[in-house]
Amino acid sequence: MTVSDPPWDSVEPLASYHDVSSFCSSHDAAIHESIDVWLQRHALQEHKSRSTTHVCVKSGQVVGYFSLSTVVVDLSCASKGVKRYTQAGTDCAPAVLIAKLGLCEKLQGQGNGTLLLRTACEMAYRVNNLSPVRLIVVDAFDSHLVP
Repeated sequence: MTVSDPPWDSVEPLASYHDVSSFCSSHDAAIHESIDVWLQRHALQEHKSRSTTHVCVKSGQVVGYFSLSTVVVDLSCASKGVKRYTQAGTDCAPAVLIAKLGLCEKLQGQGNGTLLLRTACEMAYRVNNLSPVRLIVVDAFDSHLVP
């Protein structure tokens, strides 16, 4: 497997038949609560109302996921380079927020987190084809997690 080949067979919208009960991205209590427990207890409830969650599936098992939501970003304090994404006369820009992203522990440390983020960005790009967005925003649990 090369770093460009994802270790999952498919990416699917989260549904009630997906078993996420054993998903574990970390044994660190704070990460587990924020990433794993959110997927297990809240993702399906929020799916299509506040966010859309997609799961990466390998042989029927959920090995990763990401959650997308649309937001409006206030760019009034942003640099001129970033402000180019706004329309004239406004300091706001529509964006896709990658609100949650998790990868099972056994797939970490092999470049798969980057592949998962790339997959989420590709999905965000598809959103742009339906309703124009100007930015992708990543809400990382920890800044070292963002490549």
